[in-house]
Amino acid sequence: MMRFFSSCALLACISFFVAFVACSSGGTSGSPLPAPSGTATTAPTQPSPGEVDASTPGKVDPIGNDAPSCNAAEDCPYWYCNCESGPPVNTRHCTNNRCEDARQACPTSCKSFKTCWTGKAEGGWDGGSNAGPDECNPPIPAEAGTGCGDTTSFTDIGKACAGNAQCQSGQCWGVSPSFLCSKRCTTASQCPANWKCVKNGDGFDICMQGSLGATGTPSTNAGCGQVAFSDLGLACTTPTNCQSYICLGSSYCSRRCEVSADCPAGWNCTTGATFKYCTK
Repeated sequence: MMRFFSSCALLACISFFVAFVACSSGGTSGSPLPAPSGTATTAPTQPSPGEVDASTPGKVDPIGNDAPSCNAAEDCPYWYCNCESGPPVNTRHCTNNRCEDARQACPTSCKSFKTCWTGKAEGGWDGGSNAGPDECNPPIPAEAGTGCGDTTSFTDIGKACAGNAQCQSGQCWGVSPSFLCSKRCTTASQCPANWKCVKNGDGFDICMQGSLGATGTPSTNAGCGQVAFSDLGLACTTPTNCQSYICLGSSYCSRRCEVSADCPAGWNCTTGATFKYCTK
């Protein structure tokens, strides 16, 4: 009897000790509880070295109007820009309280690493533009000079752009999906041939080609240079395949026009829903 009691007492002490340890450690019997759904069980990956963060002042062109709002670059999601050489560059920019999309942020970010943007990116936000003109295969620049009748000597008039910083004149204008580098003007004669001098949304006049509803006589100044596209008519599947960022029907590269003379021989200048463009 004495032996049996001692055994019971010993078992009770062991049970109490086990219960005490379990309570002290916060555990329960059985398998450990799984992490809540959506909870990271490891530390999230941090942006790699070489990222470019910037909060750039200046005007935001009509691209990414539905972009997330921000007060600083840190408020924006990262874009992973595919540059011609090296690993993807992580970048995020906040301009006028809006996060820049890849077309705006990637070109300058790749250039900061002495390379060029291929027109493709990943990351960003749902609905954000992750593609743009291939900066590594640009159109043929115009000859520098003052043939526009003013003191300017821009060589990128007509080049596809996604923000003012991508243009020598600081003027990127158009309608989706065709935005191009322009310049200020007071008369059409200060614009390339077959371009018009039109008033923009900020209230001053700029050179524009193929703009619907634009009045006035087109320029006849052949001395005012504009870029030349070397890929017109080549096959494309997305706008990023084309120097002009205009891919018609996921079929071939085109460009803006005012009259058929702006297009390759045998092509026509067609009035589209938002601007005029060349068609075979």
